[in-house]
Amino acid sequence: MASSAPGAPDLGETGGPLAKCTLRIVLVNMRSSERVDGGALAVVSDAVHGVRLARLLTGLVERGIALEVGAALCITRQILSAIDALHAYDRDVAHGALGPERVIINANARVIVAEYALGPALEQLRYSHQHYWKSLRIGLPRSAGVTKFDHRVDIMQIGSIAVALILGKDAIIKFLNEHVHD
Repeated sequence: MASSAPGAPDLGETGGPLAKCTLRIVLVNMRSSERVDGGALAVVSDAVHGVRLARLLTGLVERGIALEVGAALCITRQILSAIDALHAYDRDVAHGALGPERVIINANARVIVAEYALGPALEQLRYSHQHYWKSLRIGLPRSAGVTKFDHRVDIMQIGSIAVALILGKDAIIKFLNEHVHD
């Protein structure tokens, strides 16, 4: 099976690059952020070779291909290891904006977590849970009071990625669209 993006691993292939799941923690530095046309926020990170997980999942869905459970677990394990390393840096450090859009898979099927410094900036927006999801596609657990982008948020977001990997990206988006309310 050919991948839908140049440099992307073949995630549906039995015995492919994810068959031997090894861990190597990679976090990509965010260089800057700026406002662009229409007030949108653009984030500039170090250049990384690979494909965003969101694009790979979309390609699999379009072609009617399910990701193997072993591959999904390998990707999830690598994300967990990267976020564990981030959390180990300081107990108050969290990503806060994990999703398939911020996970890059390189040609060797290694996971690279990008834009890990967004959480504190997003927290300052003080949006409702619904607004974070509907506008920014950031799922958050319910909380009493102001949303805190902490380790709990990262764990919930990793769970959402795992569900998207196993059931398909559309399944998690549909579920959250139906269940995220103010």
